[in-house]
Amino acid sequence: MKFVLNPVHLLRWLATSPPPRCCLHTSAALLKGNTRRLQVRSGAASGGASSKVTSRREMVAQMKADASRARWESEQAAAARLQGVRPPSNLNVYFASSFEPKRWPLAEAVASLREAAAPEMFNCLENPLYAKVILNCRTKKATKFISKLETSTTLPHQLDFLPKRRIIVLTNDTATAEQCVSELGAAAAGGLDIIDRLATGGFHWDEYDDVVAHPDFSESVLRVRKILQNRLPTAKNGRVGEDLVAMLKAQQICVLLNSTPVDGVPEINELRLVLGQLSWEDGRLQDNLCCYLEAVEKAKSNRVHGNAIDRIDLICPPIDEVFLLDATLLGLENAKEAKGDKVEEGAEEEEEEGEENYASS
Repeated sequence: MKFVLNPVHLLRWLATSPPPRCCLHTSAALLKGNTRRLQVRSGAASGGASSKVTSRREMVAQMKADASRARWESEQAAAARLQGVRPPSNLNVYFASSFEPKRWPLAEAVASLREAAAPEMFNCLENPLYAKVILNCRTKKATKFISKLETSTTLPHQLDFLPKRRIIVLTNDTATAEQCVSELGAAAAGGLDIIDRLATGGFHWDEYDDVVAHPDFSESVLRVRKILQNRLPTAKNGRVGEDLVAMLKAQQICVLLNSTPVDGVPEINELRLVLGQLSWEDGRLQDNLCCYLEAVEKAKSNRVHGNAIDRIDLICPPIDEVFLLDATLLGLENAKEAKGDKVEEGAEEEEEEGEENYASS
């Protein structure tokens, strides 16, 4: 017997029958192995979903900050407990965690890293050599800390193995603009058209590293100050002047030093510096490191209480070994807060207000 379904009867049955008591889960319509779920949003008026997401993000950020704080406090307690505890001279093998960490001269630390970077092991003699600097951000007030450190310097031995910095030049001189782009390798050069492109998103943030400008653009460039942020050219940071060619060359070879705050530990900041390649001579690495440290000392805030630098670690990824450098051999043992002690109260309040305004912006 052949059964034939009448469409009219089917429509009549669907219209008169009650709705089903249950429905299939969305996973029934997915392919095998696909575990995606359709996102179900709460009522837009109540804003429940967005508030839950925000609270979860804040909770995760707080958990990370608490873990970072606990780890830092345990490291500080261990360092204070082991201070001055050194292994006996007749011991050749011992647990390093039971004694005060050894402080290495730069030459010995580099030699040890080169042994690990041999072709038989990591084979990374041409990799960059980094100095991880822990900056002191404490002030005389227990609840006030320095937000971050920002400065730049020109190394005595250029890091030619790294990409050259991309600079935008603001000038009304057509000949200078063509020279900066064609001969000197500027990212872009021009006048108000460049500012309009910056204002409308014509330049992505990752397409340029800095901006230099002629004094004629000191006022017009303020239109994009919120877009440029710390890349805004001013006479104070040395990126506004008459000689654009010289400024462009200087900005292309200079190195920026921007410290990174540590979550949950406002007392310190981290600063990673590229000294050169591991295969470089020790003298070249030493010169670059000293140049970096001098720039940090000059740019440190007057409100820093104590030494500006807490410690310096020498690393060369992917090698896991970390060498604590001996600061006494780098001229940092006498870097006290004499500069900060002479700051007048008005200047201190002015600097603190400026840092708070910078952080809020």
